[in-house]
Amino acid sequence: MQLDNQILTERLSAFGIDANTRHNLALLRRELAASIDEVIAGFYAHFNRIPSANIHFAGPMLTRLQQRQRAHWLEMFECRFDQHYVANAIRIGRAHFDHKVPPRLYLAGQSHFQCSLISLAASKFGTSRDLPVLLASITRIIALDTDLAFSAYTRAFWTAAPATSRRESNEVWV
Repeated sequence: MQLDNQILTERLSAFGIDANTRHNLALLRRELAASIDEVIAGFYAHFNRIPSANIHFAGPMLTRLQQRQRAHWLEMFECRFDQHYVANAIRIGRAHFDHKVPPRLYLAGQSHFQCSLISLAASKFGTSRDLPVLLASITRIIALDTDLAFSAYTRAFWTAAPATSRRESNEVWV
């Protein structure tokens, strides 16, 4: 699934993602690249303590999931937000739906990454006047990423099964 370029431009505008956002995130890009493996390890350590999440993040695919997460977050901080990025974010949302990851766990994961990135930014730029705009930029791109993934969740949910099956599939939504 792709977005029409005009719709993509409007979406970026709605989230306040502009040249300033891209500039702000470039300030953090190197630190993220150096810390991403630690952030991802923290993510899995956190979710492996939650039984309802643990089943989604274990097994032989774990290394592959970690590699894909790494690539996705580093790509986000390249700030291209083009059709390739959109397709990838939507694919990720669809994969979470297909593997029955409840939206609450997806949101918790996004929150975990956002908190980790805020900590990273604060440790690097804590006394800088750039910190507030950097934190706002992090929030903006995570909101866009979440929006695209939830668009995929919603589309898959409403097209995958008839209404009676949707009512019976509460495990995805509760």
